[in-house]
Amino acid sequence: MQRILLWTMGARKATGKDMELVSNALSPVCEQEGTSLADYNLYVLEGADGKDCNAAAFGENNILVSRGALIELTVPQLSGILAHEAGHIYNGDTRVSVLLACMGFFGELAVNLLNISVKICGWLMWIPIANIMLALYTWAVAIVITLINYVINIPAI
Repeated sequence: MQRILLWTMGARKATGKDMELVSNALSPVCEQEGTSLADYNLYVLEGADGKDCNAAAFGENNILVSRGALIELTVPQLSGILAHEAGHIYNGDTRVSVLLACMGFFGELAVNLLNISVKICGWLMWIPIANIMLALYTWAVAIVITLINYVINIPAI
């Protein structure tokens, strides 16, 4: 699921010069914490304007660095940011982010599927006998959608 979420965010594996730059910045961090570069999956996020200067840790061992950070920051500055993100992975903070992202993804999928079923029911309302059954179904689906939205948003509060 982590790879799907990374793909939907627009992340791509760091390669070539990007990988070299991120590796140079992450190497001192790995030495300090007693890990290796192989312990991390490194990704690059292309920003809308290329000047978004940010990084994020995600899931078990994924670190994302924006294109803007690779362009604008020096290697020591990038090392500091990557140390911060590696700390999130070390402390397990990123597992919570994956849980929330998955809940949001599947919750939104469920709500969209239920909304589609309600639209289909709306098209079938011209059948006289089905009117009452479809109205009850639509009402029940509306309650389920409300409950799903509520349950999805509880961890975000």
